[in-house]
Amino acid sequence: MDEPARAAKVNAMNRALAAILIPGILVSSVAVGVVWWDRGAPPGFRPAVHEVRPAELTYDHRGVSLVGTAHYPVQITQRGGSSGQTWWIYPVFERGDTMGRYVLVLVRSTRQPDPMLAFEDVRIDGLARPPGSIIGPDVRKAFVEAGYELDPKLVLVEAFED
Repeated sequence: MDEPARAAKVNAMNRALAAILIPGILVSSVAVGVVWWDRGAPPGFRPAVHEVRPAELTYDHRGVSLVGTAHYPVQITQRGGSSGQTWWIYPVFERGDTMGRYVLVLVRSTRQPDPMLAFEDVRIDGLARPPGSIIGPDVRKAFVEAGYELDPKLVLVEAFED
């Protein structure tokens, strides 16, 4: 094979390789960027946590160490995923508030609360986010029927699994 033909063949292979690799790298970079932006940390890592009280928590927070009093009389369980994972959802109020009924923060955790407790002072490290479809109409209805009122800007804290 002469030199110009060989160079043309190598050039064509390089173009084909670039046509495959460049879009793949671009899509992967965008996916990592979206996850990083959403979680406040690269995929596979936890964001830095900042101590907050329920009244201070907003959608602008990512990693939080929520300090307050959990109300366990009304707790919702969710099951899902291919592994059949179970989550417990319960409200957290300011520390010492056992009479509150206006919910600003819900926690979703894989750790089952102690069934003997009605209230517990907690520190929960997790990821704060809008509730989205995780807190659907059925979950909202269960809390309303139990006498709680959910804030329109309710924040969900998904507890880190340790």
